[in-house]
Amino acid sequence: MTIRVALHSGSTAAPIARPALFAFGALLIALLVVLAFALWPQSTPISDVRVINASTHTLRNIVVGKGHYNDLGPGQASEYRSWGPAFPHERVSFELDQTRMLQAPDDHFGEKPLGPGKFSFKVELDTSQPAGFATSVARDSM
Repeated sequence: MTIRVALHSGSTAAPIARPALFAFGALLIALLVVLAFALWPQSTPISDVRVINASTHTLRNIVVGKGHYNDLGPGQASEYRSWGPAFPHERVSFELDQTRMLQAPDDHFGEKPLGPGKFSFKVELDTSQPAGFATSVARDSM
């Protein structure tokens, strides 16, 4: 149904568009814009990550985040592995004297990825920690 309103006496009536049609069109456009931003491909920041064994024991089958680092003797450092996104609090696991050690964060909500660059995750045995060890991460100089 089209409504016609006289603009002033003696003029012809002009149609007024249906408000529901405009609202639907605006809603559809807004939805498409939101979907375009949500589905736009995001680049994944890749970091070069290594592991340093700061303990006096050999750590076997070391896994930090998405990187597999095999075995490291006391005081040894691994080669850098490129993966991402890497976060400051990553899932870390290894075997120590045939016991699987694991430190796993609940999630990375609110954490910023480390981003491009070289980083070292240092693993230290610490019985005061719930996992039995502690990790720290530092950006390495280029």
